[in-house]
Amino acid sequence: MTRDIDPDNPVKEYTGVWIPKAVMECDDLSPVDKLVYGEIACFEECYASNEWLAKRIGRSASTASRSINTLIELGFVEQCGFNGRFRLVRVSKNCKPTQKCLGRLRKNAEAAYAKMPNIDKSIDKSIDNLDTKVSKEESHVEVVKVDKRNQDINEAFVIWEEVMGYPLHETTKERFSINSILRRKEMNLDKLRILIRLVEASQHDKYKRFSISSFTDLMYKTNELMAWAKEKQAQQQSTTTLEV
Repeated sequence: MTRDIDPDNPVKEYTGVWIPKAVMECDDLSPVDKLVYGEIACFEECYASNEWLAKRIGRSASTASRSINTLIELGFVEQCGFNGRFRLVRVSKNCKPTQKCLGRLRKNAEAAYAKMPNIDKSIDKSIDNLDTKVSKEESHVEVVKVDKRNQDINEAFVIWEEVMGYPLHETTKERFSINSILRRKEMNLDKLRILIRLVEASQHDKYKRFSISSFTDLMYKTNELMAWAKEKQAQQQSTTTLEV
C-alpha cells in the first residue's frame, strides 16, 4: 500500500532540483553553474551562503561564488539584497520556473534547507557597525552595477529596432553578446548606436563580404564592419578629390 504524501508536511524528503530549458541549453554555463541555478531556483529568494551551496554541489565556496556571479552576469539570476553576511538572490523573472512546475519540489527543498544544522539564517547583530556599513555599501554598488548593465542591454535592443527597423528576439545569447560588446574598452551605448548605423548602411552594399543580422554577428564581425566602413570612407574621399 502506498502511503499518501502530505504536501504541507515539513519533514518530507528533498527530491531534487529543476533546471529550465533556457539554462540547460546555454553553452555559456558550465555544468556546475547549471546545478547552482537549480539550487537557487528551489526558493522564492535564496540567502544561502557560498559554503552551503558548495556543500550541496560538491565544490569549493569560491567555485559556488563564481557560478553565482556568472548566472547574474548572464541574466539568469539577480541579486536583490544583502544582510551583512549573505547575499539574497533569486532567479530572474524571464527564466523563473512556474509554480506548477516547482510546486511540491520547492516545499521539499525548503524543508531540507530548514533541517541543515550549520546554517545561520538570522542577521548577526554583533557585526561591527563599520564593517556592516561597508559591506552594505559594497553590496549596493554591486547591485547598481548589475541593474545598470541590464538597463544598457535592454536599451541596446531598443536602439537596434530604431536603426534597423525591426526588433531582435531578446534571447540569452543576444543579451550575452550585447554585454560582451559593451564591456569592450571605451565602448558605450552611443558608440554602439554608431556601430548599428554602420550595420544598417552595410545592408545596401551587395559586394560586402560579411553579413550582420544580430548582436551575436556584430560581436564576432566588428573588425570586418570597421574595415568596410574605412574602405567606404576612403572611396568617398577619393571621389570628392576627383570632383574638385
